[in-house]
Amino acid sequence: MNFLNKLSILFISFSASAFDDCNLNINGDLNIRYSEGNFNVKENKINDNFNKTHNNASRVGANLNYKCSETTIGYTYYSGLNLDSIDIKTAKFISQYFISNQQYGKLTVGRSTIAYKAKGKSMDPFYDTASGTTNAGNNFGFSDISRGFTDNYYSYTSPKLNNFKFNFGISDKNGNRDEHFGIDYSLDNEYKSTFGVQFIHLSKNSAVANSGPKSKALRFYTSHFSSIINSNILFSYEYIEDHIFKEKENYISISTNHSINKSTSLKSSLGYIDTNGVKLINGSKLKGEGIGISAGMFHQFDNHFQIYGLFTYLGFSQDRKQKSIILGFSYKISGGY
Repeated sequence: MNFLNKLSILFISFSASAFDDCNLNINGDLNIRYSEGNFNVKENKINDNFNKTHNNASRVGANLNYKCSETTIGYTYYSGLNLDSIDIKTAKFISQYFISNQQYGKLTVGRSTIAYKAKGKSMDPFYDTASGTTNAGNNFGFSDISRGFTDNYYSYTSPKLNNFKFNFGISDKNGNRDEHFGIDYSLDNEYKSTFGVQFIHLSKNSAVANSGPKSKALRFYTSHFSSIINSNILFSYEYIEDHIFKEKENYISISTNHSINKSTSLKSSLGYIDTNGVKLINGSKLKGEGIGISAGMFHQFDNHFQIYGLFTYLGFSQDRKQKSIILGFSYKISGGY
C-alpha cells in the first residue's frame, strides 16, 4: 500500500502539471453524533433493561481537491472520534486517493467505503443511529457488510451512460483478493427512480469489513420519490453465502422518508433477516429469523444541528425481543477554501 500511495502522489503531481487554470480546494468538517437510549432485551423470559449513551460514528476529516477543467484529483481522510470523560480517542475511517473526470469516470485507491456498502447506506434513512443492533452503521434489515471501511480497495465508477452507471473493483488482504461489481440505472423523471445491483465475490481471508466467513454477497435495491405524499420509498434485498457451511442468509429492508416541511421529516422502516448470527445491542448473539420495525422524527434546526427521537422493535423466534427508545443529535461544522 505504501508503494501505491507514492505512485498516486506522483500521478497527481504529474497530472496537475499538465493543466493550466487549476484550482486547489480544501474542505474539512467535524461531525459529532451522540444518542441516549433506553433498551430492553428479552431472552429466555429474562429482561435486560439498561440506559446507554452511544457515539454514533462521530468523525472529523478533510478533502483536498485539485481541479483542472473537467478533471479532479485529490485525497480524503476521515477519523472517527469518541469523546469520553478522559480523552479523545480516534480511529481511522477513510484514507483514499482519487481522480475523477466527467467524461471518463472516477478511480479510487485506499481505505474506503465499498460500493456495496454505499448503496445499502443510501437505502437506509436510519444510518448511523442506534436503531438496529449496533450503535452506528446500518439499521435492521441490512447485513454487517453494510457498515465499516475496507483497506486496500481499488475501484472504478463510470460516468453516466444512457442512464446507466457501472462500477468494478478489487480489495486485497495479503494476496487474498475480493472482486466487486455493480450496475445502477436511474431516471430523471418525476419519481427520480433508481434500480441497481451490487455483487462481491469474497476471498476466504477477505479485506471487506465485517465480512467474516462469507463467500458471496448480492444486493438488489431500488428507490422512488412520490410527490403525492412527499416521500422517498427505499428497498434493499441481500442474499449472502458463507465459505464454511454454504449456508444462505437473507436481508430485506423497506423504508420511507417523509418530509413534513423543509426542517422536519418522519422516517420508518420494516426489516427482515434470516441470518447465521446477529449480535443484539447488549452484545448477546442469536441466529434465525427476525422482523424489525423502526420509526422516528428528525428535525433540522439549521445547516449544523439536528435532533431526533426514534423507537424500534426487533422480534425473533423463541420469544427473543429488543425494544429501544432513543434520543439523539448530530452537530456538523464544515468549512474550506
